[in-house]
Amino acid sequence: MGLEVTGGGAGVVSRAGLALLRRLSDRTGLTSGLSAALPSPLGGHDRGRVFADVACAIADGARVISDFRVMGDQRELFGPVASVSTAWRALSDRQGRRGRLGQAPVMRPG
Repeated sequence: MGLEVTGGGAGVVSRAGLALLRRLSDRTGLTSGLSAALPSPLGGHDRGRVFADVACAIADGARVISDFRVMGDQRELFGPVASVSTAWRALSDRQGRRGRLGQAPVMRPG
């Protein structure tokens, strides 16, 4: 699937750079690696996708978890994105477990 980034025209969206970062996290194996290491609830959002999306939002300048919502508000660009409450549950669940990743990584922009 191709992606074209332009500065104007029809169908313009904000956060196009974030879409590229999200695609990079998928292609480099970050998302699938997190998915393999973090258990997801049966029928729930894939925890690897949630954590990769939160990491992308932080890289995009998110300062609080609710800033993550900007991705969900642009479904035509990002596809399905977990809700803010699901992101909170994933983070809370991760804090209570240590699993294969050991201590949860600290994510900071910059």
